[in-house]
Amino acid sequence: MSPLLLPKDAWRDVSSFLDAPDVMNLLSAHRDLHVGLGRSRSFWLSMLARERDDDDDNDDDNDDRYGGGHDSIADVDGNDDGGDDGDFDDHRRARREYVLRAYQRRLPAVRWHGILDPRTPSPSNCSISAREGHLACAFVEGDGGEMACIVTGGFTDDVGVYVLRGSSRRRGGSRPSSAPPLRGWVRLEPTGDGVEDFVYGASLTAIDSTRAVRFGGFRSGGYSDECNDLTILTLVQSSSSQSSSCRWERVRARNPHLAAPRAYHSATLLGGRYLVVIGGMTRWGSVVSAAVLDTRSWTWLDVGAPTRDAPAGRHGHSVVLDGRRNRLVLFGGGSGTDLLRTGEDSSEVWELKMGDGWDGADLMDSLPWTWRRLHRDIYDDEGEEADFDPNDAATRKLSSSEALCLGRCHCGLKISPDTAICLMGSGSPSTNGVVAYNLSTDAFVRPLVLGSLPKPRFTFACAALGRGYVLVHGGYSSQDDSALGDSIESSRSSPSNPPLHLTAPSGT
Repeated sequence: MSPLLLPKDAWRDVSSFLDAPDVMNLLSAHRDLHVGLGRSRSFWLSMLARERDDDDDNDDDNDDRYGGGHDSIADVDGNDDGGDDGDFDDHRRARREYVLRAYQRRLPAVRWHGILDPRTPSPSNCSISAREGHLACAFVEGDGGEMACIVTGGFTDDVGVYVLRGSSRRRGGSRPSSAPPLRGWVRLEPTGDGVEDFVYGASLTAIDSTRAVRFGGFRSGGYSDECNDLTILTLVQSSSSQSSSCRWERVRARNPHLAAPRAYHSATLLGGRYLVVIGGMTRWGSVVSAAVLDTRSWTWLDVGAPTRDAPAGRHGHSVVLDGRRNRLVLFGGGSGTDLLRTGEDSSEVWELKMGDGWDGADLMDSLPWTWRRLHRDIYDDEGEEADFDPNDAATRKLSSSEALCLGRCHCGLKISPDTAICLMGSGSPSTNGVVAYNLSTDAFVRPLVLGSLPKPRFTFACAALGRGYVLVHGGYSSQDDSALGDSIESSRSSPSNPPLHLTAPSGT
């Protein structure tokens, strides 16, 4: 009997054991499979449900910035009651959502491509000056799934808050992958008691749909006057129009002695409540101490001394939350008291293991936390590069050029529950490279990088926009010895939505 004579349900069962590329290959193997399953809305909804079950099982922070955005299965299905499988529009939407979810988890490729150029002003696209050491974060506004990316601060006298908006939904039809759903930059003139604060190397972390908290940074040039200041940025959307406003508000937290002043640190939100600050630079050197802030009571918590086997002090590293394995994962960074003249970059990877209860009502239940090194630096104690075989996946090592993506002031983000991405970074030389990391296997992944590469840089602003895009703005190019003023962005690769696009304005 020909396998094509198997009932549709049998092929559904077979597909449930396949990865996304194999599913697409199977459906293209024969016309009957393409028509019988490939055009079936219920088939793609079942595949999407499987992918979402995998993603949402013990999901750490329920982050809507992963590919599914705010669309539920009912949204994709159009409140389907299991009827007409021949509705091509609905089956295409469900297929697109499935492919997006699946490919951003596996990340076979990324692409750089041009988006709005902030150097070309228009009514909906204002100009942003070149800068470094500035801030960016993204959050979902309200029930409509609107994504807002904030860029502000840094080594500049511009106090404006720049907002880039787009939709995390995509309703029907198709959109070219080179045209991300962005409306253009809007400059807001902030009010409040923190407007004139000059600070660079701080962190900005969204804590809900309208507020982000800024912590630390240097208040003077020459990498001096580090602080532990806390300031809240609140976006206010007018109910009667599309206009927005914003305000800064200084916060006096309890127990400030538990949060040492620092800059170029990492800040990670746990359970929508606890802000975990790790490492950073001071005028005396780099540190690795952790500080934890309860953003409901605005109290710094005493989480105890670090474990004996902790990383060396560092700044410009990145940290992602891996909730499935109850840990924070730290990538790279650098040592020293400035970004170019002192210290060395690192390509180490560490985990900070948390106990059960880190996402509960009381973070203290998860203590003590313990450090463990997952990957050594690619250079040994004598400064010699360790053996590297790019064809041997078992070595799980990076080449010297790939290791730059973990150097100081790179960007590290989690793009799916089991996948993180590290891009650009390192002081001298800087890189425009991209590497990914599989959190389930603790192995590096090397996606194919497509498109016209932007300039190498570090100490830039970066944020995940959702739906497969990562935005990068500005930074410093050590090769050019100058700050940059461009914006670049990224999205995932799939057969129907080409590779994860890291997007650069024309001319970069």
